[in-house]
Amino acid sequence: MPMTLAEYVNLVDKPLIKGVVMAMLEEPFVIDRLPFENAGTLGVTITYVSSVPAAGFVDLNETPGEITTGLAQVQETLKIIREYADVDSALINNRESMQNPRTLRAKIAAKGIAYTVNDKLINGSVVTDPSEPDGLLRRLENDQRLVGPETSGNLRGQTRDAAGLDVDSSDANRLIWLDRIDEVIYMIDGHRPSFGIMNKQTLLKLRSILRALKLLDTTKDQFDRRIDVYADVPLLDIGVTAAGAIRGNESTQIIRDDNETSPFASTASTTSMYFVRTGSDYFMGIQKEPLQVEDIGRVSASPHLVRTYIEWILGWMVIQKRAVSRLAGLDIT
Repeated sequence: MPMTLAEYVNLVDKPLIKGVVMAMLEEPFVIDRLPFENAGTLGVTITYVSSVPAAGFVDLNETPGEITTGLAQVQETLKIIREYADVDSALINNRESMQNPRTLRAKIAAKGIAYTVNDKLINGSVVTDPSEPDGLLRRLENDQRLVGPETSGNLRGQTRDAAGLDVDSSDANRLIWLDRIDEVIYMIDGHRPSFGIMNKQTLLKLRSILRALKLLDTTKDQFDRRIDVYADVPLLDIGVTAAGAIRGNESTQIIRDDNETSPFASTASTTSMYFVRTGSDYFMGIQKEPLQVEDIGRVSASPHLVRTYIEWILGWMVIQKRAVSRLAGLDIT
């Protein structure tokens, strides 16, 4: 059964693993909401429905027709995150230190993993780096299940190109933006995304517009963080890469502000939003096994650092076309 990290941490009885997972969940959004299924292997084969046959009517006593469901398969390969959290032994049991240096170092490593996983969820590309999984951006532009048969226009497959829509230049454009958001929400199976993913600028501007129109709802997650909600869909700022964890700026955002060229209209200086439905029939993470944390202790090689080992072998899979969608081509700022 797929399980999120937020669910998994409640079942962990090893303090070291629990501390690392909790550190991963403290700041970045999205990673806490993505369920992971244990695969027990480095690669999985996904069988998905490629076509649905029409049923036929028959007369009394007539032999029923045969219905053949179109099935196809795709292969997903898991990727390895592996980190050493090393601490100089001289810092351990230092009375001047108010924090346990090993715990602090492990937490820092965990946060780095969380930021990296969020980044690769959007921007991962096996073309750029074969050691990482493909993210939503590359999949929505290259996976033929998601691209669709359309070859013209600004609506193709699971992506709507807003063609440089200046979202806040007029009341009319603000309403058009909401119409486009409704369109990509409607692309999701059941019209029920689990959440929407965007950058800070998009979230803040959308919050302002929804608040003015009295369409903004809010809720809180298990960490008491406020979450904006539109049409029952949580809206999440996916934040920054690990490089921006201390003092983030636009250059370290996972979804850069007005930094894309839209896919169909080829409009420069635009931004995207993503919508995802998670679950075993839609989109989810896969892992060889749950995140592993091991206390190695003092290593034999000089300078004999005290080591904690962290490993997570993971990826994600799109089980069906209507699990993800993208609204591209937005002029946010």
